[in-house]
Amino acid sequence: MFGRAGRIRVKELTTQPDVTRMSDIELGKILGERKAFGLVAGRCSAAQAAALKKIKDEKAYECVAPTWDEFCTRELRMSRVHANRIIHWFEEFGQAYFEMVQLAPVSPEEYRALAPVIVDHKLQLNGQSIALIPEKAEEVASAISELRKAARANKPRVSTRKRIASLEKQCHKLTAEFEDLSGQAPEEERNALSAILLKILCKLGRIEREM
Repeated sequence: MFGRAGRIRVKELTTQPDVTRMSDIELGKILGERKAFGLVAGRCSAAQAAALKKIKDEKAYECVAPTWDEFCTRELRMSRVHANRIIHWFEEFGQAYFEMVQLAPVSPEEYRALAPVIVDHKLQLNGQSIALIPEKAEEVASAISELRKAARANKPRVSTRKRIASLEKQCHKLTAEFEDLSGQAPEEERNALSAILLKILCKLGRIEREM
């Protein structure tokens, strides 16, 4: 993840979630892959998330970039919003969430639902205790799949009438946004707005014909 050719050497970064203070770490330019931290796949490790939090909290990034925004974009190959989101997950869920996503793709919303049955880094489900370790990845993925099926089966259906009413409200909001932007957008941006509108009209026309 972290390139050797740069000016960075993060001590025990890949093995210790509770990394030492950034004042004790020689921070330089990160030359990792473009999919730094595996964030594109949603598989950032607890150690990497902890390091990201340290870098931001202690402003260690200032030795290579003037702002956190620029550091994220240029050095980490991710947006500031994405980096902040990872830090928020680490603060909210701790190490266990990142252990889970290393084994199976789980959204933060799904993890919040799973949290009550995760005890001592183990998934307690249907009388089973599944450790959150790579060797148990298949069992963890299977258990999560079963939970998703159960959640879908128990999810209350929204009536068609309510969905149509909701859609009407969204349409009013969308058209109002188009009207507002058409009166405020600079000339060079109106072409982009027109292109979006044309795409929507084409799709709506196709739906109307199919109906």
